[in-house]
Amino acid sequence: MMPTPVQATYLGYPNGTGIDAIRYRLTDAESDPPGMTDYLYNEKLIRLPSCFLCYRPPDDAPAVRAKRATGPDEFVFGSLNQYQKISDFTLQLWAAILRRVDSSKLLLQSFSMSDPRIADDARRRISKLGIEPGRIILAGYSHPHLHVYNRIDLALDPFPFHGATTTCEALWMGTPVVTLAGHSHVSRMGVSLLKAAGLENFIARTPEEYVGIACEWATDIPALEKLRRGLRRRVVRSQLRDEASFTTGFETCLMKMWKE
Repeated sequence: MMPTPVQATYLGYPNGTGIDAIRYRLTDAESDPPGMTDYLYNEKLIRLPSCFLCYRPPDDAPAVRAKRATGPDEFVFGSLNQYQKISDFTLQLWAAILRRVDSSKLLLQSFSMSDPRIADDARRRISKLGIEPGRIILAGYSHPHLHVYNRIDLALDPFPFHGATTTCEALWMGTPVVTLAGHSHVSRMGVSLLKAAGLENFIARTPEEYVGIACEWATDIPALEKLRRGLRRRVVRSQLRDEASFTTGFETCLMKMWKE
């Protein structure tokens, strides 16, 4: 029994519903490349012509700090993704980056870090990988949380569950994000977002490339600072902020489902 002639799922929940009455799922060709992920869904995929989302930043977002690190020994990697997304594999990659960039630090912030038990668990997991506790900065949620990006030089996307809004926020705050491309929507959201922002060179295809990209930028501070200063302007001009085109594409997809 279908309560409406056409039902679709979109955004917020990054998987299929498994419900026969939901006939369609709205996505895009980067996070769900044709022929790669279709088999994972009960729904038929309808791909938007641009990125799967459009980002509107908060009006009270702080300004991007003009300068961060002055060298690799002051470099701060970071992630504001929820702690549940930080898999053991993700921590292994991050530990490999910290080992290659001497004296660099890793800043993690999430709601759950306010719980001392979660913070202790994070420290334990990271220390098992040979990273000194003094190189880890753990913080619970604070408001406004976007100011934390002014303490981070380069953001690291978790794997296999990428950030979405978190990645958009990082880019808006002038903080590039390194992501590792996978073979499902949740492990390709970063691919779509970075391509929409014109940052394809931050997309890794292998774990080794992920580590290499992060380390390369950490040792080229002038290039990173130049990118950081202009990143918000780049996002403004990108698909991520083109609300009119996104809406037109979204409407076209709705009409396609209706006509079918």
